[in-house]
Amino acid sequence: MAQILKLKKTRVQHTVLGIGGKSQNVKAAVEAAVVVTIRSRINNYNLTCSCLVVPKITNILPSENIGGECIVPSDIELADTSFKIPKKIDLLLGACHFFEILGKQKIKPTINGPIFQETQLGWIVSGLVTSKYTNGKPNNVNCHTALVEENRSTNLEIMVSTFWRTEEFEAAVPYTTEEKKCVDHFERTVNRNENGRFIVHLPLKNDVNIKIGPSYEIAKRRFLALERRLQNDEKLKKDYITFMSEYETY
Repeated sequence: MAQILKLKKTRVQHTVLGIGGKSQNVKAAVEAAVVVTIRSRINNYNLTCSCLVVPKITNILPSENIGGECIVPSDIELADTSFKIPKKIDLLLGACHFFEILGKQKIKPTINGPIFQETQLGWIVSGLVTSKYTNGKPNNVNCHTALVEENRSTNLEIMVSTFWRTEEFEAAVPYTTEEKKCVDHFERTVNRNENGRFIVHLPLKNDVNIKIGPSYEIAKRRFLALERRLQNDEKLKKDYITFMSEYETY
């Protein structure tokens, strides 16, 4: 639905937890978040909310055609007039918005039938529907629940686990010969000037035989091209000189 509506996506990284503790990561590389405005087709109500974009919310609902088992009251206006036909779910509202759209009226036409609930978007249907068994087995029961972890550090279990990991002793990984030389070089040459800047010499190898090759003419042509460019742009020339002077100073 986000693609059809061409909604602007925002980079996010969340974890969505469902029934049985199953999780689904929502990462920016694959999924994202969008801001969408939902408008009622029967009144002036609208709701703007932020939604996570995932490849699939749930299976089609209902799981099979309801047919004539569900009696719809004649004096109500449904939010979805084709609710009896299995269809893909495009959007799932969270609890913070779900109770906001609920109205006061409820209707239950039959004892063993579903409940019709008034909402700002029209009347919706929820509950059990008496239907025939398929192959001698009852129909599946669909249940939908999700918990979005916006900040994993707030999860108590994860916090405790992180605490114990920080208390564990981890043996230091020994440096390689080159890494040790770099550390020694840093400790010998690092200092801080009067302006508070840290200065350290580059860790160059003294025993490396560098062969530059015939690059003089190429470097000369590039240098002359740079000079011509600076001659044609006084502001760029001034900025370049200022930068190089600062580079030489520090």
